[in-house]
Amino acid sequence: MIAIVAPLAGNPPSGSLLEFWVYLVSAVLLPPAGVAWALVERSRWSTVIMGIAALAVAVMVWRMHVIWTVQAA
Repeated sequence: MIAIVAPLAGNPPSGSLLEFWVYLVSAVLLPPAGVAWALVERSRWSTVIMGIAALAVAVMVWRMHVIWTVQAA
């Protein structure tokens, strides 16, 4: 939620704005893609697929936070 509000509130990023938006779009699209792939797979690997998708989204959200607040421009 903060990832959407921060740009609209006028807070400038300290890192690359393009990289931030690519992470944001990817983090939104990855869970539905992971669910679709897990439904198609229907084996024990579907759990692994969902776990990897969840981990990837967590890393992307952390990276978006770093891009917005920590990096030097």
